[in-house]
Amino acid sequence: MTHAIVLLKVSGTMLGTDVQPSRLGRAKHKLRDLLQAREGLSTGLIVYSGSAHLVMPLTRDDRIVTAMAEDLTPELMPVDGDALAEALTLAESVLERAGVAGSVLVIADSVAPAQAAALRSQG
Repeated sequence: MTHAIVLLKVSGTMLGTDVQPSRLGRAKHKLRDLLQAREGLSTGLIVYSGSAHLVMPLTRDDRIVTAMAEDLTPELMPVDGDALAEALTLAESVLERAGVAGSVLVIADSVAPAQAAALRSQG
């Protein structure tokens, strides 16, 4: 698939250091790896915690996606939490507005039980 939206969880739990340098640091590293592997393909970035926010619409410019992701911290998010269902709805909207089919990749440390139930009901 040439179009993909990455959903990156940026909550307080992502500051855990059970993986080095932190869960969030490792997630950003994985995002850079993904962008490198998808070089030349369209990628968008949505971040979520207690709410979901479009950081970058679909673009082929991997450098700008990486640069935008680098400065993301839980302190920038309006509210802490796990709004994965909201982020997925936003991703669907971004792809629909662009008029393309695409994939969605979630990079997170966990999914709250309430979010898992909401995802099953969207099924």
